[in-house]
Amino acid sequence: MNYDYQKSRGLRCIVTGALLACCSIQEANAQLPGSESSYGGGVAVKSIGSGGTSADVSETLYIGPGTHIIDGTWEIYARQVVVDPTAQINGTGTIILLNPSAAGGAASTTLFDGNDISGNIDVNVSLQNVSGLSLTNIAFPADLLAGGWTNNATASTIYLGKDLDLAVDGADVFLGTAGLTGDLRLDADATISNYRPERMVVTNNSIQSHLVKEGFSGAFTFPVGIADGDYTPSQITNGSANTVRVSVQDYTASASPEQTLDPGPNGVPSDGMNRTWHIYGDNAAVSATVNLQHNTATNQSGFDNSNHYVTQWGAAVPNASGDFTVGFGGSPWQTNTGGAGSTGTLLTPAGTLAGSTMRSRSYSGLATGAAAEESYFSKSSDPFHPLPIQLLSFRARSLDCDAQIEWQSGDEESLKEYKVMHSKDGIAYQELSVIAPRGDNSVYRYVHRDAGEGAHYYHLLMVNTDGIGSHSPTETTRLSCVPSLGAAINVYPNPAREQVVIDGMDPALTYRLGMMADNGRVVLLQLVQQSSRAVLDLRNLPAAPYLLQVQAEGQKSPHYIKVVKL
Repeated sequence: MNYDYQKSRGLRCIVTGALLACCSIQEANAQLPGSESSYGGGVAVKSIGSGGTSADVSETLYIGPGTHIIDGTWEIYARQVVVDPTAQINGTGTIILLNPSAAGGAASTTLFDGNDISGNIDVNVSLQNVSGLSLTNIAFPADLLAGGWTNNATASTIYLGKDLDLAVDGADVFLGTAGLTGDLRLDADATISNYRPERMVVTNNSIQSHLVKEGFSGAFTFPVGIADGDYTPSQITNGSANTVRVSVQDYTASASPEQTLDPGPNGVPSDGMNRTWHIYGDNAAVSATVNLQHNTATNQSGFDNSNHYVTQWGAAVPNASGDFTVGFGGSPWQTNTGGAGSTGTLLTPAGTLAGSTMRSRSYSGLATGAAAEESYFSKSSDPFHPLPIQLLSFRARSLDCDAQIEWQSGDEESLKEYKVMHSKDGIAYQELSVIAPRGDNSVYRYVHRDAGEGAHYYHLLMVNTDGIGSHSPTETTRLSCVPSLGAAINVYPNPAREQVVIDGMDPALTYRLGMMADNGRVVLLQLVQQSSRAVLDLRNLPAAPYLLQVQAEGQKSPHYIKVVKL
């Protein structure tokens, strides 16, 4: 071995002759500041035989033109690694990237310039640096450039062909930013292993760079997030082979207009979750299912995990490409059918991630350009616009074997109708009734007769005049179908002009009779003791429908009867 000591840049190992079995500064006990190692491009290429191990401790490692064969283990402690775009790195072995501090240098992220290498690095790569790896543009020194090496000053992209093992907590890959693309590209059969919130691909809240998976069909997980630990992965399932690019931002950084359409608290949409994924492919004809997982800690005040959906931005306003063909006026986001999210499972080893939720949606194809509006995806509990109305109250209560649904509206401007929805399991809902609005601040009641024993779930689907529906909160009540004392009670005449007779009460009990107006206020109250019959005088009440509440002492639920005053 011949070593060239250069004062200007420290120590570089240059070996002449045939293939170099191990070119590294192994004589040094610690990483020397300014030290360099280089392989290929006029000097010996790197070659490690099966079962062999080579360690490079120089501060900067240059991998130049030529074919480098790694069948053993290459331990790299360099703070900076630069690869010539024409280099070929193949083999059955493993490249291990370690923190420079393990070789006596200063603790540091591994700065890696892949120079958008034309052929993939076709060996396994194990990232064992707890400070991670950052794709960064690093220039070659003048003498290497003079020797035929080339530097791609516009990209630091690295291209991998086998497995990238995020082997330790902190082993994040930071994509390129600051106007220079630094993609992490994986070929068709390349994989990422051991990804989770502590080990992920960090987008730096930018879509300058992406995690790219080439030519795959079936499912692939993109373990991305805007910052270390802020884990918002996406799983894309292609119907046939397609290359897909994924990155993620928050609403403030995103080019799509999440904030301007529904400004909630501090200008952030109250029904979203403050993350937008940038996803596009090469082939628009390939169908794809987009599964998005996020941290519930980023939920806005109106986001409902039990009722949300994946939404895609679009060029047309309103966007009618979702489940509802009549898009909301002014919104370029899809309005899709809501449903419950599930706990996130996009991590390895397989399992669930507490504090996360995910939902998926299938699309006939992905956008094929970074600038396309359709390349932006997010999740929402509402189509990025306010509810048709704001309910002042909503409740469901048991009436023995019936359920009474009550609500009071606020401003009903642009409201078309209420749909009363019912479910026995809280998942599958059926429509019970459609009720027309009666004006601002109205009180509504609907009785679900003979609903049956057990738990019942109710919500309102409030449909706007533009066809968009939004859900109220869900109310639950449990019914008991024991016959009530009210079953034998008769009220007559009904309708009535002056009075009604209530008959069939048990004279051994005390009854409370209350006549309720449609706003819920009791306008007539009478107690009945030791009598099976009572008369209510209606002459002072205006003509209108009323609800008569009959409740016996000790009775679990009151009995309600509609009475019409003529």
